[in-house]
Amino acid sequence: MTDTSLPTCTVAPGPVARSAREWQQQHPTWLYAGLLAGTVADRTSTSHERHEVAVDEIGTVPLPDGRLVACDPYVGGAGAAPFRTLLPRGKHPAYLARTRITDDHWRVMAVVLATGPGPVSSWSMGRVGEEVLPTKAGEYTGFGVDAGTGCLASPLAMPDVAEVLDDDEGMLEDPLSVTVFESDLDAGVVAPRPGALPVAVFSSGWGDGVYPTWLGLAADGSVAVAMVDLMVLNDPFASPEDELETAAPSPGRGGFWTRLLGRR
Repeated sequence: MTDTSLPTCTVAPGPVARSAREWQQQHPTWLYAGLLAGTVADRTSTSHERHEVAVDEIGTVPLPDGRLVACDPYVGGAGAAPFRTLLPRGKHPAYLARTRITDDHWRVMAVVLATGPGPVSSWSMGRVGEEVLPTKAGEYTGFGVDAGTGCLASPLAMPDVAEVLDDDEGMLEDPLSVTVFESDLDAGVVAPRPGALPVAVFSSGWGDGVYPTWLGLAADGSVAVAMVDLMVLNDPFASPEDELETAAPSPGRGGFWTRLLGRR
């Protein structure tokens, strides 16, 4: 069931993108519209099939100083750099979006933090450090995943995350691993240990890869939503003759822990 408490979006999708700037507005608009509507089309579908989308609130993520990190918590989480753009301070609801690939097969397609009332009037690609905007439609910057898992969190939470995962020594018995691998949604918001800041953790779409985070901006420039895009489906705006240079992995391939232990 689609949760309707997400901010609305006033950006109108256009024709096939012919520039990086066009694609950077049209792609996140297409994805976010699917979350709001509960259905989304895949450009590669030959039957014009639409995929059902389910959106569930999974918890609240605190951002005490407005900084946000998106990363693979199992790989270098302690040193993950926050986005250059500050988000509103406070505790923000996190939403998990999944899409039905086949009758009985769902995949996590996006994770959204609702950080303001909106509506979203434009999109910005989340960037860290010295990253620059790509210059071709279909290209993006994002965080690398090598363990089939992503997270959204305050950078203040990441030292606790890294220490708890290190102490677990790959047994997958820590709170983050249990939340991802043993929950029905393959995701949740959880504190790595009592008293620590909670983080949103989630299965990363088709598995390992590089995934962008889109910042939906209100008219005053404030961030209304931060949306991790797990590139599960192909949008109708990227030119068909231009394959995405950072395409998602093939279906069925999980991360390191998944392949090692066969947990997914």
